[in-house]
Amino acid sequence: MNCANAQKGVWAIANLQQNFPKTLVIDSKNLAAYRKVGATAVKPNYQETMRLLGESELPENQSRISYILQNRKQILDITGAKIAAVTLDSDGALIFAQGNSPYRTFAQPINHANVTGAGDTFISALSLALASGNAVNLAAEIASMAAAIVVAKQGTATCSFAELQQHLSSNLNRMKKTPLEVA
Repeated sequence: MNCANAQKGVWAIANLQQNFPKTLVIDSKNLAAYRKVGATAVKPNYQETMRLLGESELPENQSRISYILQNRKQILDITGAKIAAVTLDSDGALIFAQGNSPYRTFAQPINHANVTGAGDTFISALSLALASGNAVNLAAEIASMAAAIVVAKQGTATCSFAELQQHLSSNLNRMKKTPLEVA
């Protein structure tokens, strides 16, 4: 797709979202291009977040989590989204929304994890959970659990509703945590 056609596509999405607002979740290597479409949420991974912020590497003496938390308002501003879910592979994900405290999901350690499809599964589950009216933190936990199910399988895999339901019920107590406190 050439640049002019891509821009027409973005304008078409923005027009539809303005006239018929729906839950719109975007996962793109160029999230800034979608700033004006009225996205509900965006899902950059760590590397995409660093590029979005114009950084090639993490500043000295700073963790990935603290750096992203420090720049969360800028990430929301650059993308124009109400919610950002930054996936951090083995460090889980950071979720922040306008007017809410940041929230972190934690990846469950898995030996010989296969990460193929983990990000796609995360965004799919997050989109469905948000579109179903779930709170942002619960939607993030559902997405994280769906990704954990896929990562534990061999090869390219899927997460069934039954698997997710079983995983959710066995992890209910772990999900009753408070939002991440940011100094």
